[in-house]
Amino acid sequence: MTESHQLIAPAAGPTLADLKDRIAGAQDMVKTKYRVVSESTDDYVHEAPWKAVAMALMAGSSSECLLAANADFSSTGEEIWTRSRMESFSG
Repeated sequence: MTESHQLIAPAAGPTLADLKDRIAGAQDMVKTKYRVVSESTDDYVHEAPWKAVAMALMAGSSSECLLAANADFSSTGEEIWTRSRMESFSG
């Protein structure tokens, strides 16, 4: 390796130590953001418990509706028609 290559090689890219430092910095940032969000959520639940319960119920029911809709779309048209006919005779 010539002297000019030796001068260029270290500047070619980040070193392993640089990458470790960046990952550690990102990890610290994520921990800090998580702590802030969890503390603010805890404060909100203590300040307005019924609003928090209502929001949880709405989220649960909307996800249930989405899952139920997805289950119907995965069935064929004939299966849905047969199921609806059977329900009309059983009731």
